[in-house]
Amino acid sequence: MARSSEREGLPISGFDVFGDFFRRDFAGLVAFLVAAGAGRAEAEDAAQEAMVAAHRHWPELDHPKAWVRTVAWRDVCRRRRRLLDGVRRAVLGGWAEETAPRASVDSVLEGLYVLGLLARLTPRRRAVMALHLEGFDATEIAAIVAMTPATVRSHLRHAREQLRGLVAESRVEG
Repeated sequence: MARSSEREGLPISGFDVFGDFFRRDFAGLVAFLVAAGAGRAEAEDAAQEAMVAAHRHWPELDHPKAWVRTVAWRDVCRRRRRLLDGVRRAVLGGWAEETAPRASVDSVLEGLYVLGLLARLTPRRRAVMALHLEGFDATEIAAIVAMTPATVRSHLRHAREQLRGLVAESRVEG
């Protein structure tokens, strides 16, 4: 079902509608990915790839905001798996010393209190909480991150508990 056909009589093409969506949502998509734990450059690359894919599939998309977040998050995960696999192969092959790749998240999140707290969550909790903060409900989050709604609610509950503890800890230190 093409989006432009839903607006019969209006001189708006599917491209114009997509362009409006892109302008409205790109920065929010990058912000979501950064909040979920991606570095700024990594988030921008994944967001761009997701938007290109969204443009290709535009007539078929019923929920483009959720769709691009799903595609972008999976792209980030895929890139990280490739990176870690490359490091593992280099170590096993004797080409590199055994060290973990340095996360670029710290430099992006430094100085931002809330994002700093999110960075201390596990990757799954961070992704679920970032989507929750974007306004998605448990069922929508479950579809995006490929888990059940009950698991999403559990991750949210544990993330909230952990964040409460981190806030209390920072108040004692500060």
